[in-house]
Amino acid sequence: MKIYFASAESHLNTLASNGVKRMLFSYFMLEQRQVRNIRNFFGNKWSDDLDIFLDSGAFSAYTQGTPVDLHKYMNFLSFNKDYLSVYALLDVIGDSAKTMENLRVMEEAGLKPLAVYQLASESWDDLEELCKTHDYVALGGIVAGKKFKDKDVLRKHLDRAFDVATKYKTKFHAFGVTSLDILVNFPFYSADSTTWLSGEISGTVLLFINDKIKSFHYKEKELYRYHEYIEECGLKYEDVVNPKGLQARDTLNIKTMLKVEQFINERQKPYWDDSRETNSEKLKNPGDRLPPETKGKIQEILKNPEVEAKRLARLRESLTNFRTGKYAENLPYYCNNCYVKDKCPFYQEPKSPDDKVLCALREEFKRWFSPDDFDYREENAVNKVRNRIIDILLQRAAFNLWAELLDGGIQDRSLTNLLTAVLDRLEIKQPLIQQINKDSGDIVLVSADDIKKALEGIKKNGNNN
Repeated sequence: MKIYFASAESHLNTLASNGVKRMLFSYFMLEQRQVRNIRNFFGNKWSDDLDIFLDSGAFSAYTQGTPVDLHKYMNFLSFNKDYLSVYALLDVIGDSAKTMENLRVMEEAGLKPLAVYQLASESWDDLEELCKTHDYVALGGIVAGKKFKDKDVLRKHLDRAFDVATKYKTKFHAFGVTSLDILVNFPFYSADSTTWLSGEISGTVLLFINDKIKSFHYKEKELYRYHEYIEECGLKYEDVVNPKGLQARDTLNIKTMLKVEQFINERQKPYWDDSRETNSEKLKNPGDRLPPETKGKIQEILKNPEVEAKRLARLRESLTNFRTGKYAENLPYYCNNCYVKDKCPFYQEPKSPDDKVLCALREEFKRWFSPDDFDYREENAVNKVRNRIIDILLQRAAFNLWAELLDGGIQDRSLTNLLTAVLDRLEIKQPLIQQINKDSGDIVLVSADDIKKALEGIKKNGNNN
């Protein structure tokens, strides 16, 4: 799979200095810069191994109200086609008939443009015709507009498009898409986007960690935890977080997108190799990456005593294996390297990049939460989360109680244990309840012990109210 770095006409120096070979240029933007010869535009940065994709820039022209002239575009292509690996059809946004007409005109003039199909148009007969007559088609309109904000809707459209591609063994290019979720699950032959420019546009830094793209604003302190990743990319952490470090952030994002391209290629290699015809069924089920020769053999492999012994050994050391009783004591000591820190409601960022924050739950699993043992976490934040947990326990107990009453009795031992646990925790937290003094108007804090004593007094006096 190929990822083209879009908006190359404005960032040629940055891309070339980082060894990027696949670049996407917009004819609309080149025309505004009065570029006539792409080879001359590169100057001494030109090399014969460049993979240049030229887009017509129809969408940019459409948004700016300045249409692209078809014949000027064709003249530009005729002069520069030897320098281009791919050049796209001049599509007309919102008019599939006019788009197909432009394709006819360009092909009759001896050009071989990449056909473009607007996925949102749902003109499936047009897609059928394009795939029947072309081995490479670009899908547009995936990121523009509101139609595909619902991922399920987008997946259904892509499923249908790839069903057509399967029939004719057609390759697809995705305009403006480098979403990992899409590119991993749908075997596009190529894609492009300006995601890598988020470093200078919004200050967003992209990292590829554990097969996932993580994004941070360069001012976020948590970014320091990945300083080794930054250094591996040949950059300095100080340069990336510098307010003036636009070049460093763009460079880091370029390195990340190259890693993403390599990752996707490793996942899609079974489909995009030379045995494409025998693997065409993978297009219908892009999530199925298991080699055909291994299907049905997994259970047989697991029956091997040595394999089973290794599996059980790993299970015993697993943090999620409650049967071993090692869950609490195997928790990471620092939040910095905890595998669930991004989801933990107790997590707080370090005060400085080299500061280590103790895990709030490591020892507290053995007793209830105490704000005094939470390092420098704010006490009100800890109490807020603790109270939320108590609320959940109480709601669960109330639901169980109601179900038991309907069932004719309260014999559930787990319900009794749950209520006991909640009461135990309520009793050791003082004070818990606020009450207004009728005489002075002051707020009086009442503890669980005070409530228990009051109830005992009421019973002793025989007051049933």
